[in-house]
Amino acid sequence: MPFTFEALETTPDGDELVLRGRVVSGAYFGPESAVVRFADGEEISTHVHSHRIEHPEGWPVLPEHRETVLILRIPLPANELRITTLIGLGAISRAKARIDISHVLDEPEFWAMQLDLHCTSEEVEEPGLEWLGITQRDAADWYETQIQEPINQGVWPYIRVLLPSSRYIELEMAGGIEYQGLSIRMRPPNPLIKNMSLGKPGVAVDLKH
Repeated sequence: MPFTFEALETTPDGDELVLRGRVVSGAYFGPESAVVRFADGEEISTHVHSHRIEHPEGWPVLPEHRETVLILRIPLPANELRITTLIGLGAISRAKARIDISHVLDEPEFWAMQLDLHCTSEEVEEPGLEWLGITQRDAADWYETQIQEPINQGVWPYIRVLLPSSRYIELEMAGGIEYQGLSIRMRPPNPLIKNMSLGKPGVAVDLKH
């Protein structure tokens, strides 16, 4: 989730730069892509590697947590001037490309993965195995090949299901996690877009026509 961080102190530490400061807008949920602004106005892209918190007052870290000191680690920049501000861009990076994997709807491993995610219970500990004959290990190996490998290369897989009247539903699996990641967007011919957040990270669903 985007946030703005005011750096009060910066300290080089090997190949990293340690920033001490506080969140002044938005909310900090964890490491993500960011832009840093130097005292001379220069801005560069970076990434928050890790964080520590002193005097925590809650989670996520918010502007109203005035006693909280957030300590961020980023790659050591070439510019030696002081960093004044770090702006988080959210945890989902832009894809270099996308790949249509709609064919996986015909593969039992895809449905076994969904069953294991959503239908596990005290009565049925491994629904993918019981109902489809697919073990959790087989489903995990399938996921690694079909979903994770493209994501690791910066390519977001997506599934598209056609609906009547030239509409379709699209499920995109992005390489990261965003707080309100699952959204359903209804896109009519005009620019109006209605968005409903469902609060499940890492997936976006588009209903378009």
